Amino acid sequence: MNDTNSPAKKPFPLFIVLAVVGLALVGSLLFGVFVGKPMWDAAQEQITINRMKVIAIGMHNYHDTHQMFPQAAFQDEEGKPFCSWRAMISYIDESDLFKQYDRQQPWDSPDNLRFADETPEAFRSPQCDCSDGKTPFVVVVGPNTMFPADQQLDIRECKDGRENTLLLIADLENPVPWSEPRDLSLEDFLKRYSSQVTDQKPLYVALVHAGMVRISKIAPKDLENLAVRNDGQTISFEGRTM
Repeated sequence: MNDTNSPAKKPFPLFIVLAVVGLALVGSLLFGVFVGKPMWDAAQEQITINRMKVIAIGMHNYHDTHQMFPQAAFQDEEGKPFCSWRAMISYIDESDLFKQYDRQQPWDSPDNLRFADETPEAFRSPQCDCSDGKTPFVVVVGPNTMFPADQQLDIRECKDGRENTLLLIADLENPVPWSEPRDLSLEDFLKRYSSQVTDQKPLYVALVHAGMVRISKIAPKDLENLAVRNDGQTISFEGRTM
């Protein structure tokens, strides 16, 4: 399995983030119950955004420890997919399921398949069908994205600016098994979202600097520029930070 052995640094105190996020979720849910469906939808949206924020911070904690982001799909000595980045980032889920997952065994080993049918809370979204171990949270894989298929990147490889480059998305209509090393290729990302992003069907993204954005309109070329880390292009889209 490809990884680094750099000395560990003290992680960001994520328990503080989790406490704040938890209070925000409770408040949002209660508010939605009393106000009605529009606010309930907004509360569900906020849960998705909050979960993405926690995942993005988990990726940065991994980077602080290893001096690079996790690889999308860690590989074994034979080059076969061994483990997903989702299973490798720490401090994001305190459930027994996440703690007991054996990161020294392949994702499809008998021991780890015991955990494949249940999604850890950190990887769930109320806007998505997360049954059977599914999650909408994926990275975009491609040679010039933050997640090349065969390597891990230092954050300094983000040449276009951390606030202008994609870290992960919520692919709500196409969830994948959370523990499987499966994400979204750049080609499929562009096909899927070049003409389908609207205010009613927005694209939720986490940027490299861990900022969250709800995109309601974006041109195909800007979508590609957002996913690519080193093309030197500026991007433009309609949406709002969250």
